[in-house]
Amino acid sequence: RNRIEVVLDMPPDLPEVWGDANQLQQVLLNLIVNAEQAIGQDGQITIRGRAAGKMVELMVEDTGPGIPQSAISHLFEPFFTSKPNGTGLGLSITHRIVADHGGTIEAFNLDGGGARFTVLLPRVVASQPAQ
Repeated sequence: RNRIEVVLDMPPDLPEVWGDANQLQQVLLNLIVNAEQAIGQDGQITIRGRAAGKMVELMVEDTGPGIPQSAISHLFEPFFTSKPNGTGLGLSITHRIVADHGGTIEAFNLDGGGARFTVLLPRVVASQPAQ
């Protein structure tokens, strides 16, 4: 849509995370829609995953203009929005879902433009056999 390329960079051995698949899908959907809206037209969204110790790190990056510095500390507050027709609920709901899953979410501006949202979620740890 809008001539936006989506790049998926997920290793085949990415560990599983505990959680509600529908809620975690909502997290990714909210981040991707926000990235698409930030870009407008002609850009790229990159979705990356990697193991990070006891966590799985998911990153959604866009080639949009980035997040205004004055907005970064308020992004996850309910009803905060920088969009003319936004409700300010998408990122606050995303934050709540991630927190309810024992994870964290942060937003950063990238050098040279664009933004990155990083979600850390606890990975599934195989139980040790009884000895």
